[in-house]
Amino acid sequence: RDVVPNIYIARFMAVLGVLSSCMGLLWNGVFAKRVLTHTRMIYCGAAVLYLVGFTIVCLTVKEGHYPPPEKVDERESLIERFRKAVKLYFTQCFSHPLILMMYVGSAIGAFTLACQTYTQLYYLWYLNFSLEAQANYWFWQIVAILVIKYPIGWSIERFFHPMRSTFYASLLLLPLPWLYFMVGDYRVGGFLLPAYTMWVLINMWQCPLTQYYYLSQYPLQTKLYPAEQFGQFMSANTM
Repeated sequence: RDVVPNIYIARFMAVLGVLSSCMGLLWNGVFAKRVLTHTRMIYCGAAVLYLVGFTIVCLTVKEGHYPPPEKVDERESLIERFRKAVKLYFTQCFSHPLILMMYVGSAIGAFTLACQTYTQLYYLWYLNFSLEAQANYWFWQIVAILVIKYPIGWSIERFFHPMRSTFYASLLLLPLPWLYFMVGDYRVGGFLLPAYTMWVLINMWQCPLTQYYYLSQYPLQTKLYPAEQFGQFMSANTM
């Protein structure tokens, strides 16, 4: 929030997303189909990579300058200071209805992502999608994301308030969870519509809308959360 100028937040997040999508290409092109045969090696390697990457960010990205803290004449006990700090934190972070709605939206999104992790087991065991077939689709979807991500971030900056783009993207995404329940083999006018084809078509609908939604979230947070306490409100949102 205090490193990237606010007017370029959506575009910055788009560029960041393009770079992370390149890692997604590498994952789906090389590693995804080996998850069942090289599980421990892949998970441990991912953990080490995350540790190295996060350490680089912590050591190299410099924050802005902050005003010095107010002087305290009388030093209270540690317990009393902790009690006051907790009370102040919750009073500030959990009082405004709009901010609370943001937290609820983040919580629902996190819950949904956790559920989606296990849908792959359903595709493997009941719909007979192979890991390789799924990885191939995700590979080509990420290629599409590389093309559309930056223009979407640019359009959010130029034409849409992030609250408006979040609202419309969410509205158009509403039917998708129900459509996934209906994935299966169907016969339409004598033609077979395989479950895999239905799954691909649903994901193609979801892809651009999801990009609009996620690229709108951070700009929306920078507009709604107080700039001086952005880290504080982001920590509440993350919890």
